[in-house]
Amino acid sequence: DESSRPDVARFFNKLEPLEGVPVINLHLWFDKKIESLSSDKMDQLLFSRSKLLSVYADMSNSCREYHDPDRSMLELVFAPAAAKFGGKSASEFGEYEDWIGRSDE
Repeated sequence: DESSRPDVARFFNKLEPLEGVPVINLHLWFDKKIESLSSDKMDQLLFSRSKLLSVYADMSNSCREYHDPDRSMLELVFAPAAAKFGGKSASEFGEYEDWIGRSDE
C-alpha cells in the first residue's frame, strides 16, 4: 500500500546538514579467532565513547563478505583523520588536529 510507505526523501533530507570528515579504516587479520573476556565471541559492531576510535568490530563474524570461522578480522575506524588526508583546514579539527603525528608522551 503506497500510503503506508514513509516519505524516504523527506527522511534522508534530515541528513543533509551533516558534513563528512576524513577517516582511517584499519583492517587487522588474526590467525585465530579473538575471544572476548567471556566465553562468547565478539560478534557485533561496537561503538566506543572515545573521540578518536569510534567504531570497531570483528568483521569475520559481523559481515558475510569477511566471514571466516577460524580467523578474526578486526576493523577499527579512526575519525577525524588529519586534515592533510581530507583537504580540510586543520583548524576544523580542533584539539584533534594532527593526532596521528603527535606523541602520547
